[in-house]
Amino acid sequence: MNLLFVKHNFKQIIKVDGIKDASSYNESELLPGLITLAKMHPEYSIVWFHESIDDQLNLDYFSTIDHVQAFLISYAPSGFDYISPEIGLVDQSVFINVNKKVRYPTWLMSALVGIISPGLLNQLDAINFQGVTLDFVLNSLAKNNMPKGLLCYSDPKLLKSTLIEPKSTPQISQKDLYRFVLVQYKWIWVYLMFLQLLIYKNKSTLFSLLISLLKKGKVKTDLKLNHGFIPKNNVNLHGNSIDVIIPTLNRKAYLFDFLQDLKSQTLIPNNVIIIEQLHTGLKTELDYLNNDSWPFKIMHRCIHTFGACNARNLALNLVESDWVFLGDDDIRIKPDFMENAMIRLKHVRASAATFSCNKSYRLKINLKVKQWSDFGSGSSIIHSSLLKENCSFDTRFEHGYGEDSDFGMQIRNAGYDIFYFNFPEILHLKAPSGGFRESVKLAWDIEKITPKPSPTVTLFNLMHLTDDQKLGFKTIFWIKNLSNTYWGEKLKYLMEFSQKWHSSHKWGMKLLEGE
Repeated sequence: MNLLFVKHNFKQIIKVDGIKDASSYNESELLPGLITLAKMHPEYSIVWFHESIDDQLNLDYFSTIDHVQAFLISYAPSGFDYISPEIGLVDQSVFINVNKKVRYPTWLMSALVGIISPGLLNQLDAINFQGVTLDFVLNSLAKNNMPKGLLCYSDPKLLKSTLIEPKSTPQISQKDLYRFVLVQYKWIWVYLMFLQLLIYKNKSTLFSLLISLLKKGKVKTDLKLNHGFIPKNNVNLHGNSIDVIIPTLNRKAYLFDFLQDLKSQTLIPNNVIIIEQLHTGLKTELDYLNNDSWPFKIMHRCIHTFGACNARNLALNLVESDWVFLGDDDIRIKPDFMENAMIRLKHVRASAATFSCNKSYRLKINLKVKQWSDFGSGSSIIHSSLLKENCSFDTRFEHGYGEDSDFGMQIRNAGYDIFYFNFPEILHLKAPSGGFRESVKLAWDIEKITPKPSPTVTLFNLMHLTDDQKLGFKTIFWIKNLSNTYWGEKLKYLMEFSQKWHSSHKWGMKLLEGE
């Protein structure tokens, strides 16, 4: 990979290395200079770094960065981010609370140090960025294009040490934060941010809001990204075995159909691990597991304990292959699903991916690959190496919501990414009963006023959101539920909201502390 290194002082280019005409760019204005460099040398990946960390660049690592998709990677130590933590008031995604110790998927970028793949910066026009900094453009570029397939990361390996404290790093002003929200989110969010700053932090920012509204012009950062798909004969699938895990409960016919789909695959799984949940005293009805002939080994375990987390963890402990397909018992897949899935995983060098899972197959195949903010516990494939990172389904979420999202956070915090594939697809029949969940009495069912949100949702928020994200979640939750309440019930909702919220927080804390 061709690399072009640009040293700067946040305002001007100081030195360029990697090309013959490098000296001609010295003392150029930073952002226009970078765009010009990209246009003149479109085959180069551009590396930028501040002069204060010149001796901290991990040069050997930069040469190893090689993605099949367009990428944008940067790093700033904790406390030196450009975007304020207040962005969490309007964005509760998993991309905000960045784990600085590992490569972590995020659109939060920094001009301190970073690298962008060839053919991206040269698509921009400096005339569109009057009055904005490189930091503002990098964050806009990532936020705008990450959903379209641009791979964006915070990566500590760009530096030899993450213990450095840069002499100075730009931090976004209040008016520019409002402008960023206006550019990247729906208009209503800028007013919600203003109100939350006033209510939660007693911070009046009316002047900054008004200034930002006067400068609400679009910062154009749309990129054309290539989502070409490599032919299957160019991907070597040899030695990549796969196991399938299926928790099930009272779905004999549905499970049989899914097993038939697995039997018909062009890439046959090694093992199919079935955890069947049964009421005490009952025996399995899955007679076809022994009576029929299967091209894979079936590991069948009957348990008398209900719960998706427990069932999946038992299955994960039995995995023997390189990859694991986490499936539901009421899904259907086409004969080439496994083969196409593995081709795509290998092609983008992914360790985890969630696949499109809908009630019907789509008419048009979409080959776009993007980083995913969630995780589907019944429609994903992961590499078994993740199990060695102690990734498992947290039983504190048992019988509630959020265990799959938490599993996804464990993957990200271990330094891996989760992708979303629209192809190949999974058909989800959504059987009306059975599956892997059984209605049980929960500890908070004794409350006279039902906790809202569910205590397991609060548990997830306590574990994985920033303080500002928690405040933002509370605001949005309040607004959504109020808007979904009948007019005659709105007064009652307003009167009970605080009680429901505090009850949920109380039980969420109990779950967090393992009580």
